[in-house]
Amino acid sequence: MATENIEMIKMDKLDEAALLRVCNGTAAVEFPDSVVVVGYSTGEYETRDKDDAGNKIKKPWLNLEVADAEQMELLQKVGLGVDNANLIKVKVRDYEGPYRGDEDARLDALYNKVFGTADFGTAFTKTTNRYGNTSITGMALVMPAAKLY
Repeated sequence: MATENIEMIKMDKLDEAALLRVCNGTAAVEFPDSVVVVGYSTGEYETRDKDDAGNKIKKPWLNLEVADAEQMELLQKVGLGVDNANLIKVKVRDYEGPYRGDEDARLDALYNKVFGTADFGTAFTKTTNRYGNTSITGMALVMPAAKLY
C-alpha cells in the first residue's frame, strides 16, 4: 500500500472507527514531537501471579495525562489553558509506586514537565467487562518509569 494513501490521525483524535482504520492499514497515528504533563492518576492492579499464600499479587500503576507541548504553548498565548487542550494518556511502564517518601510530592513535580516522544512506545488501552471480555478502547503512549525524573 502506498504511503500517500495512508490517512494520518492525530493521537488525541483516535476513536473506535479510527482505530479500525489503523488496524487495517488505511490509517496511521500521528504523535506529537513533545508532550507536557498536565495531570496523573495512580492505582493498583492484580496480576495473574500469586504469592506463597495463594493471593493475587498487586502492583501499582501510573498514567500521565499529557498534551501536545506545541498546542499548550499556543493555547497559553491566547489566554486558554489545559481545559481547552486535547489530552493524551501516557502509561508508565515499570512504575514501582511510592518510593522513599511522599510520592504525591514527587509526582506533583512532574506537572509542566516536557518529554520528547521519539523513544516512547505505544499500547492499546483496554477495558474488561464483568464477564472477562476485553475491548480495545484507544491507544496510549508508553514510557519507562526510569525517564520520569
